[in-house]
Amino acid sequence: MKEIIKDVWYANQLRVLSSSVLCAYDAKGFIQLEDRKMVFFGDSIEVAFNKNCKVYIGRQRFKWYTWALALAIIVPAYCVSCWGIAMMFGRMVAEAFLCVCVLCVVAGVGLGFSMKWVVVETAHEGGVIEKHYFFDGGVNGWRGIFLGSSRLYGKINDWMSRGTTGAG
Repeated sequence: MKEIIKDVWYANQLRVLSSSVLCAYDAKGFIQLEDRKMVFFGDSIEVAFNKNCKVYIGRQRFKWYTWALALAIIVPAYCVSCWGIAMMFGRMVAEAFLCVCVLCVVAGVGLGFSMKWVVVETAHEGGVIEKHYFFDGGVNGWRGIFLGSSRLYGKINDWMSRGTTGAG
């Protein structure tokens, strides 16, 4: 029996460890759960797993200097925008704009650190452990942000606990 999980984002550990990539995922697609294997089908990528893997909820962490670089680009843009708004509409409007910008940056950093991903660890020959990250990308990712990918984790965890029957 095959089960399809739609609206899934996938990232491999190289993307997560990269300091130059700000996009959170490698591909959008779906997961197909079969008797003996789980396969992610995405934009020009296909990743398969058997039940000899470890599945848990984790976080995709970006390095601190990646955030610092993004802020170094954003803050001057906010300052220039704030100056332009002050010239056109006055100081009070510019201060309100700057407060909203700061709140948006804080909210963005908070969301980035709080988003929970489903992590699938696989062990290869020689003991090398590879991590694959999956996120509930429904409603452009908002479902995963607010529900923490718990729906996705529940389905994968149920699949892991089922016995293997048939040819798969």
